[in-house]
Amino acid sequence: MVVKVKIMSKQIYNLDSKESFKDAKIITGSPNGIINFNDTPHQWAVSIYKQMEGNQWYVEECNLAQDKVPYRNLTEEERYAYDMCLSQLITNDSIQTNQLVDSINQHITSPVVNACLALQAYQESLHSRSYAVAADEVCNDSDRIYRLHETEPALMRKNNAVAEMYLNINSQNPNYQDLLVAFAANQVLEELVFPGGFVTLWSLGSKMIGTAKDISFIERDESGTHVPLFKNIFRTAVKEVGIENETIIKIKKMILNMTEEEKTWTKHITNKLLGFSDLAIDMFIEEKANSVCKNLNIDLLFEKTNGGPLMSLVDKYSMLGIKTKSNFFEVPVGDYTVNGLDNDY
Repeated sequence: MVVKVKIMSKQIYNLDSKESFKDAKIITGSPNGIINFNDTPHQWAVSIYKQMEGNQWYVEECNLAQDKVPYRNLTEEERYAYDMCLSQLITNDSIQTNQLVDSINQHITSPVVNACLALQAYQESLHSRSYAVAADEVCNDSDRIYRLHETEPALMRKNNAVAEMYLNINSQNPNYQDLLVAFAANQVLEELVFPGGFVTLWSLGSKMIGTAKDISFIERDESGTHVPLFKNIFRTAVKEVGIENETIIKIKKMILNMTEEEKTWTKHITNKLLGFSDLAIDMFIEEKANSVCKNLNIDLLFEKTNGGPLMSLVDKYSMLGIKTKSNFFEVPVGDYTVNGLDNDY
């Protein structure tokens, strides 16, 4: 049976609820509001929360100030790519902070998942702060970076394409199928929209050392915990309310649209950058789109690839997100926390 009814925000203070902790639901429950990490059917959320805690980092660890002189020595094309990526990531992470708290979380009825989303929102704001430091200390022109969408049509188009994915959930009366589309939109944002910017900035990593490390920490948050979080949210919600064929068609269309937008955007900002060809970008973006499909348990939309030559940048720089210190007892928890966050299925 497929459930398609309009929904209201959950009741915050609901202490008269008779719903047991072990019967918590992702979107169809009636929780009392108490977060019980010890008694929940969503143990994957507990694991993800612990991993998020273990991955704690701070922008000061990246020493972005060291990139100030190298930034001035970048070619015009490299500086353009850096500035455009920075502005785009600022926009997406800033809005995502509010999107999670003000839009999505109000409809989530599993208390431990609420806790994960609150922690994810914190991490998105942490990412925004790291970009703010880069705009100020590296580019030395914060206001220009923050207003690039006003003068760069390609950036405005990219931002509008992301906003388009969330239109239904941000309407006054979303239904359960709209929520499934919004959960899928988060998967697209985290797994398809962000990587093009990450790999572009990593391509400058030999010059922009602090930025490369910063992006590595951010990418670890996104791929290591945010992606499996919404993968499990989506799949568990589908079990609760079913999914209409029309909803699957909407999701596929959304993935296809964002794949083309991401290709166009990445080709635009990497024009004349070494290592970026149209074919390499297509292979990389299509592999990311297929990964979204796999996590959402829908048919792949493109022929399988290994991600192409740009994956070498991911392989090289993602390791910077693993923090190490000389004394074992000073190693952060995230360094030896096993990443076993796939799902309960």
